[in-house]
Amino acid sequence: MANAAYLYILFLDRPAIAWEHLRRNPDYCNDWLRFRARRRSSSSAHAQTWGLRFLREPRLRCPRGAAVLAA
Repeated sequence: MANAAYLYILFLDRPAIAWEHLRRNPDYCNDWLRFRARRRSSSSAHAQTWGLRFLREPRLRCPRGAAVLAA
């Protein structure tokens, strides 16, 4: 039986599932913290390292169909 806290994942599309995976990646979380500490104005170039359009706070869940992942 699936844990009720994770049942929402059954209804996610591919980009949202990818985000759920990435936001739990310790390397991404650490990279985001380092980037945030530097307070850069634009994250788009750095985000491409992760296949993203911009870096996003890893504690935030993405809404279904969110467009944060590169196409």
